Amino acid sequence: MISSRRMYLRDRTAPAHDALDKLVGPFDSIESYRWYVSGIAAFRRPLEAELSSVVWSDLSPDYQLQRLGDLLVEDMNDLALIAGTVTTSVAAELVLEELLGTLYVVEGSALGSRILYRRAQALGMTDGHGARHLAVQSRPGPQWQSYLSLLETGTLDMELVALSATRTFQAAEQAFRNAGANALTL
Repeated sequence: MISSRRMYLRDRTAPAHDALDKLVGPFDSIESYRWYVSGIAAFRRPLEAELSSVVWSDLSPDYQLQRLGDLLVEDMNDLALIAGTVTTSVAAELVLEELLGTLYVVEGSALGSRILYRRAQALGMTDGHGARHLAVQSRPGPQWQSYLSLLETGTLDMELVALSATRTFQAAEQAFRNAGANALTL
């Protein structure tokens, strides 16, 4: 399903998305893969904690956030990385547009996870060691289509959705930059 709202978000977030993709790059060694796992965990675990108060069934009976945080901790343990404590600072609920912008990034990353999983497998990572999160994330599921249905429903301030998506891409980029500075090994 290609929607005008999806294309609008793709076009409006392209610079932030490209910056993140360039930063992550094509991991091609165990060390670069370890950095990737550190970065994605630094982004995804706090994000999941912040979204933990969302009642997904109120949003849509068809949508459920795929949680990867615990799998990332297991992958980090396999790779001798230290998973930090996750706290959340969300005091208020996100408005629908902010949530949809965030989910654009989260659910869109699942589409690219198939490529990333193949790269991880080439490095010897599997669904039982080091790449659990990618194995689960890369499985076909209903999340993307459910997200697109949410995006197409009702009247939305698409500028606010795009702003939220851009901020989410930037938060991911910052998490990866911080992971590079803070990559601790056991």
